[in-house]
Amino acid sequence: MPLNINSETFLTREQVRTHAPSIFTTQGSPETSERYAHIQTDRIISDMELLGWGVVDAKEVKARKGIGFQKHLVVFRNLQVTIRAMVERLPLTIESLNKFRAVQLGQDQMLEFAQRALAARFTDDEIGNIEVDLAQLLEPTRAEDRGTDLWSVFNVVQEKLVGGMFSYTYGNKTRKARQIKNFKQDIVINEKLYDLALSYAA
Repeated sequence: MPLNINSETFLTREQVRTHAPSIFTTQGSPETSERYAHIQTDRIISDMELLGWGVVDAKEVKARKGIGFQKHLVVFRNLQVTIRAMVERLPLTIESLNKFRAVQLGQDQMLEFAQRALAARFTDDEIGNIEVDLAQLLEPTRAEDRGTDLWSVFNVVQEKLVGGMFSYTYGNKTRKARQIKNFKQDIVINEKLYDLALSYAA
């Protein structure tokens, strides 16, 4: 699942444990040296809570070995800080949103955007060996997402690429894309897609 950074509801400890059990590991990995001092992430969460920050999402890297010691990510949010930051950034946010919505894309531009967006998820070699139905990538899953403005196209393609909501052909086989569950890959894809959209709004 994509990272949930907009939630206003903090996760309980049990919910955090369900998302990323490695957060509660009480000792370092056997592979670390004697100089390594393990700091339990759960303790950091407790300290952050004292400062008004709560956990809204948590993920860990899927691993076949070293279970309990893999890398993990915790998303904190402080509602008071968020509100203040939103007020400070409001003019810029509205300006960026309006700029995206003001850019209308023709059919060829939409197909070009979808084609270039593949590079956010696939390598050049992978793109050279697969075929993706770009029309499927541009097809909204909800009626309210229909539109030819840059904002609508960006959101539809982003949801499809991250959510694995498309198919591709490799050789003679058609495969269903997998949902991106690795939080690091999720962040990278979103950053690349946003930069791509900005290039169309410039």
